[in-house]
Amino acid sequence: WYQRRVRAMNATDWTEVYPGLDRALGLALLVCSLFGLPGNILSLLYFLHKKEARDLPTFLYRCICSVDICTGLLSLPLIVSLFSNRSPAWFQFYPFCVTWAILFILTQQISVFLVLLLSVSRTHTIVRPFYPISRRLVALILVGFLIFRVVHEACLNLFPKYFKIKYQYTSSAVYCYYYLEHPSWAVLDEIVSFLFIAVVPVVITVSFCVCVAHVLKANTHDGEEDRKRVTVTMSLFTAVSLICNAPLFVNYLIYIVDCNIIEYVYPSDIYKNSFMYNYSWPMSEVFFMALNSALNPMVYFLRMERLRTWTVDKFGFVKNFFRF
Repeated sequence: WYQRRVRAMNATDWTEVYPGLDRALGLALLVCSLFGLPGNILSLLYFLHKKEARDLPTFLYRCICSVDICTGLLSLPLIVSLFSNRSPAWFQFYPFCVTWAILFILTQQISVFLVLLLSVSRTHTIVRPFYPISRRLVALILVGFLIFRVVHEACLNLFPKYFKIKYQYTSSAVYCYYYLEHPSWAVLDEIVSFLFIAVVPVVITVSFCVCVAHVLKANTHDGEEDRKRVTVTMSLFTAVSLICNAPLFVNYLIYIVDCNIIEYVYPSDIYKNSFMYNYSWPMSEVFFMALNSALNPMVYFLRMERLRTWTVDKFGFVKNFFRF
């Protein structure tokens, strides 16, 4: 699977690239970075300053802001390549290519995993309000996931001859990624990635539906207004994450089914379309991820009055921006 995809991606005569669309995508990524980086930095400073330091949502929001900052920074090399006619630019340096690919994979999966933890923890609080999940337990789960991913990447890179791992920049994807030439490990890695991308959104969707149902049933006169507001904020945050991750799930599903089950070739008839071949991967994997990181601080500022007040008090120059 990986070998066919890499060979196809290196064949520059497959489909046509549209310079105008490249610049539009690069400009969209630049806007996401310009809005996302300052917004997430301000949000992170607020959550670090917040008195409820032991509160589980605060802990998860801190982690999400940190990951979103990394997402904004990881988008910068793609912006340079898109404005340089898809030349490797920064990716031509192999150590940078390898480092970027590893950080991108970790950031992408950790971001989705954090949304999963936030959504599931809130659903548990709604269903079983008298048995809250401890912050220590969630931290252990997160650390365990991080250890698993780091060990996985370390094994692949410490034993490159055994796993036959290769890092490569392709003009159709406009970024670096790794592929495994060992057939068995390639299949296993593909299945694990698909299960993660497929299962996590389903769990998040179920948790989101439970939160929405609670909001619709909640009585605002029984002293639960604050609790309802928190639930609405987390539901909105989860909805934004689901919408932004849906293109990646759909694209990955099409790739698995069409290219590895039906036609067993890449590009299949679907990916021989100019847009699908040259833009489906950078848009679904990078752009919507960057868009999610830019929309998250907007949700914070929209729903959290204390955050707006704290920002205005600490940084007076943004007062006119909030009025706007």
